[in-house]
Amino acid sequence: MVYMDAKSLTLDSIADSILLWADPKNEYRGYTEGWLFTNGSTAFSIALVYLAFVFVGTAVMKAGIPAMDLYPLKFIYNISQIMFCAYMTIEAFLLAYRNKYTLSCNVTNSQDPPFANLVWMFYASKIWDFWDTFFIVLGKK
Repeated sequence: MVYMDAKSLTLDSIADSILLWADPKNEYRGYTEGWLFTNGSTAFSIALVYLAFVFVGTAVMKAGIPAMDLYPLKFIYNISQIMFCAYMTIEAFLLAYRNKYTLSCNVTNSQDPPFANLVWMFYASKIWDFWDTFFIVLGKK
């Protein structure tokens, strides 16, 4: 348990350093703090699990395990991706229209950013995108 706490603190401090570099005045970060997947240890852990699966999964599949046909699961996954991306696109246009955004030079509100939820959804969709790699590894492609 102590190891996990130390790992979490280390990953969070690395993430905080990156965010401090990107936003030194802390103008744009506060609104989403505490949201799901937004702390550094969670983001790094997800990435590390993904990389471990890629390397270990590829080695295991090369060891002689037959390729898996995951077509029904891939079909459902692809439909969900289409629906989610379509929703995010429509929502982006509606938010831009409602907030009177133009193609350039828009005033931002960092206290109540209108696109925060949508940007978080896009961020979360990148985690969902990892399924593509799982299908590739398990299908031996």
